[in-house]
Amino acid sequence: MIALPFIFFIFFTMYGSEGVKTAITSIAGFAGLLSLLYLLRFKKSRRIILIELGVFILLCVPLIDRLTSVPIELFNYSLFIIPVISFVICYFLSLIISLIAIKNSSAET
Repeated sequence: MIALPFIFFIFFTMYGSEGVKTAITSIAGFAGLLSLLYLLRFKKSRRIILIELGVFILLCVPLIDRLTSVPIELFNYSLFIIPVISFVICYFLSLIISLIAIKNSSAET
């Protein structure tokens, strides 16, 4: 529900339409998206998982900027809260599952 509009928001605010701070955070988020797409080429390892954790931080920067720039009451609706919580939980679950798979594959060899 929120992914596509937020991607458009990141893309269009990179050019400074909302201000310099928002442009910088949007560039960080866009760099996170590009980094995540680039990391898909590599086999999962502990190093890649650590980089993906940094990518998670880059992806959260525009979200945190939006949450702090307007009153929090504007975000108190389920079409925002559910996707954000789902993103955070699913991203961390993905990292944990990848770490378990790496541990199991290294134990077999």
